[in-house]
Amino acid sequence: MPDERVVTSRGVTVIGAGNLPSGMAAAASAMYARNVAALVAAVTHDGMLDLDPADEVVDAVLVGPSEGPREPAAPAVAPSSPTSEDSHVR
Repeated sequence: MPDERVVTSRGVTVIGAGNLPSGMAAAASAMYARNVAALVAAVTHDGMLDLDPADEVVDAVLVGPSEGPREPAAPAVAPSSPTSEDSHVR
């Protein structure tokens, strides 16, 4: 039951969450913000960007081949407008 505590026969306390979904968005936002802050801290040193591929965290977020020089990520391409040939597909 929500907001109720039950102690099992083996002494385990089970606490029913009251309104679990209402707190999920705030918790997810806080976790995302913490991850972004940690990533920024990992890729900056003395206020300068330092993308060291030898660092496993930095290497995991870099886009490009694992060997040789890396290219910047390609910009997102906007979807094209439907053509008359596509009009029969719904």
